[in-house]
Order: sequence, then structure tokens, then C-alpha cells
Amino acid sequence: MIKILICSQNREFTQELFARVGDILRQKPLDFELTQSNNPGSVAAQLLKDPVRWDVLMLPAREEYGLKLAALQRRGDLTASLIFASREGTEIKPLLRYRPGAVLTGEDAFEELDAALTRACAEQLRLRRYFAVKNRDMLLRVDLHDILYFESRQRVVTLHAVKQKIDFYAKLNDVERRLPPGMFVRCHQSYLVNIGAVRTFDRVGRRLGLTNGEEIEVSRSYYAETGERIEARAERL
Repeated sequence: MIKILICSQNREFTQELFARVGDILRQKPLDFELTQSNNPGSVAAQLLKDPVRWDVLMLPAREEYGLKLAALQRRGDLTASLIFASREGTEIKPLLRYRPGAVLTGEDAFEELDAALTRACAEQLRLRRYFAVKNRDMLLRVDLHDILYFESRQRVVTLHAVKQKIDFYAKLNDVERRLPPGMFVRCHQSYLVNIGAVRTFDRVGRRLGLTNGEEIEVSRSYYAETGERIEARAERL
């Protein structure tokens, strides 16, 4: 599901945009959730709590709070698609620093809405194959199938992949919410494992054996769910 947010303090503009976007998306073979908000403060609070809450954000191009929300989104998540929109003309250059997928301004702003949404949704579907990590000043994308597991130590998460390890600051709960449902299993407070990378499950020793030879501990609190998920995958193979 692609989650889309429209935020503007202009209620009339928000409602018109919400209706148009809904009409466009319902004509596409797409599973989506469309939300509107006239409260940028509430949206900011949600972004601080969960930076990956929305996949596509549609923000006002001429309002200062629109730029602040874009900056807040980019600090927490570099992969979301941003679309700036305004019925009035506006200077585009200040908006480009946030790397928007589209800037729709002027009286004919909505004429390009279908194309902008199509690009944004296609980008999000393409990115679903990868896990994006902000490491220092770089954005790294790792193929989900190459990831073996995530390991958390306090505020630092280590992504263990087939050929690399990447450290980044995050909470493991936030990492889990960003992953495709059913692909990874939480087997321990500190470990999130790719089910496809599990070779063996030692129920007595409570250990998962991975395809690279490593073993991951399964805690008692996650034991039952881990066993069910591993068995369910084995039955599908």
C-alpha cells in the first residue's frame, strides 16, 4: 500500500486536491491510503515520531510551513516522494533543495497532477525492492534480498548484508515498520532476521542458523512467533 498525505492550511485547496488525487488514483491498479490534513503542526509531530509514515507528501509551494515539513521529512527519510503544489505562481529554486518529484504551480497546476502522481507512485514501488540507509552524508540502498539481518545496539543499528555491513542511527521498531510485511521476523529485542536467510532453527538451543553460517539468538518472548513464521515459510516452499 502506498500512503499519500495532502497537507495545507487552505481547506478549500486541500479538499479540491484531495478529490482530484482520489479520482486519479482510483483509476489505477494501485492499493493506496489517502489522507488530508489542515494542521501542519500535527503532521510535523507525526513525522518526528515516524519519519516513514507516508510515502508521498503533497505540500504547499508558497507557505513557509510547507518547506519546514519538507525539511523535516528529508531529515528522517530520503526516499519519500515530495510534490509541491500551489494555485499561484512561485519561485521554484528554493524548493529544489528538497528534491521534489514535481512542482505544480500557477493556474494550470493541476494539469500535470496525473503525471506527477504516476511518477511518484512508480518511484515508491521501485524503491520497495530496497532498504535505504542514510550513512553520514550518503544515501545507500541495499537490495532487500541481500539483507541477512539487522542488529541493534542501543541507538545504533547494523545492517548485515551478504557482502557488507552498514551502521546507522535508528530504532529497530522503526526499521521493522519500513520492511515489507512477512519478509523479516523479530526473533529478539536486538535482532530482525530475513526469513529467507534462515537455514536452520534449533528449537532446543533457541538459535537461528543463517545461510552465511552465523547463528542468531531467539529470545523466549519471541520464540513462539519465530517458530510459527519459520514453519509457515517452510510449508510454502
